Amino acid sequence: MLLATALFVIGSSRGEATAFGRRQGDKTGLIDDAEQYVGGGQPRQVNSCLNDKFSGFHTLREEDKYSGAWLTSAEYFKTTNPTAVGNLEGASHEVAGHYTRAISMSTTDHFDFWLEHLSSYSDQCFPRGWNDMESEWSPLEGEMLEDLKRRSKLHTRTLNTSCAASQSKEALTGKRIIAMMPYRRGRGIVGETRPSFFKAAFWSAWAHGFDKIVVSVCTKSDYEFVKTFPAFRILKFYELYDPNTHYHCEILPRKTLDYVHKQLNSRDNDWQFDYVYYNEADQVTHLRSPKQIFDWVDEQTSVDGQGNSGEKSRWRVALPHRIHTRPLLGDFPPQLQEKLTKERGDLLPNRTVTKWEEFWSSSCCHVPYPTEGRKRPSGFCKKHTYSLAGGFPFCAVTEHKSYCNPTKTLQQCDAV
Repeated sequence: MLLATALFVIGSSRGEATAFGRRQGDKTGLIDDAEQYVGGGQPRQVNSCLNDKFSGFHTLREEDKYSGAWLTSAEYFKTTNPTAVGNLEGASHEVAGHYTRAISMSTTDHFDFWLEHLSSYSDQCFPRGWNDMESEWSPLEGEMLEDLKRRSKLHTRTLNTSCAASQSKEALTGKRIIAMMPYRRGRGIVGETRPSFFKAAFWSAWAHGFDKIVVSVCTKSDYEFVKTFPAFRILKFYELYDPNTHYHCEILPRKTLDYVHKQLNSRDNDWQFDYVYYNEADQVTHLRSPKQIFDWVDEQTSVDGQGNSGEKSRWRVALPHRIHTRPLLGDFPPQLQEKLTKERGDLLPNRTVTKWEEFWSSSCCHVPYPTEGRKRPSGFCKKHTYSLAGGFPFCAVTEHKSYCNPTKTLQQCDAV
């Protein structure tokens, strides 16, 4: 697939939007980038891996309805109020939170629809504030950063050329889906990781069939970075940036949702979509059961859960499981490992990780935390830390305060 770099501009300088055209024969760095992350549009030819044992959905505790991403119908999204969004998390709470008129659920088999949260890995790799280790740490940051970038690229390419991605893209062909992905790089060494994570997040969504993506930025440098991506629109909210404050662009998600909300409510032919997907710019999308998930979103459930009931019906929001990646002790330079063993008892040795290359033929059945205490079993992560397709390790625990029991073969999960 050849991607173009010809831009045209619409809108004003405030909240300005750009969009991509296409042309054949383009030989820019964008194509090189696309081939590195999505294999140049050539998925591996393997047997079907779509889930024929789909285990359905499970309910969430009201306070757990957050994963930094959601999928819902455009009709429901048009009824929401993006101006109520106050920060990054608010972009999810406004659509999927407990005070909305929608029912938000996640898949019972976590591997049917889930996210790898990459920033949780880098946040633990570069622990600012450890003053007693600063002199030892600083010279090694560059080495760790390059390793992180390399792993992110190789991992994402492997996933995006998998049968799961190619068959998801095929299943979503013809569905009118608009996706959103606000991006801000941030500062310091952690900010240096964000471009690599954005590439992983963008191309994973693209490879799975979410290929109409609205990207938003609030600085000129961020725009210079994202402008080469085949985004449906690039929104520029430069007025949000305050170079004198540490936390800038906090309402970028609000501005993004509000822009898309207004366009969907307009009569513009370019904005005729049936579904909306939102994802933060550091999360890798995994979608294995697209038909079943979109069919579920299409339904409406009455307040009492017994099917349609006209005006009393409720919309549906599918929340992917957000699983946090984490470094292992061996991911750090040897010079630091002995001291880190004393400073951070939560760092697991590399031998504890289970490596799976083809997770799409595996399952991870949902297990809710106990009502009291809300703690996972003792030593759970020592037994259930995984690395998929050469990527970052993760413990099978989600943002939803639950965990799952992984099996290397596809299972029919029990209803929970």
